[in-house]
Amino acid sequence: MTDRTEQLERWWSGLSANQRARAVRGPAFDELDEDLRTSLEDAGLVRPEKPTDKDEVDIFLKTRH
Repeated sequence: MTDRTEQLERWWSGLSANQRARAVRGPAFDELDEDLRTSLEDAGLVRPEKPTDKDEVDIFLKTRH
């Protein structure tokens, strides 16, 4: 498991059941609600200067679907 995947796993583990349900309903980053996007940004998992971060989040969420 990569460091990036481990970071995403920690983020996922910290979500409530409701947040997880919302995340898998819209597995694309752009479909996530403001709360979930902000939590990813606050965790340092999505950075404006690195657009591939969103792609990694998308792949991670699709594996949860």
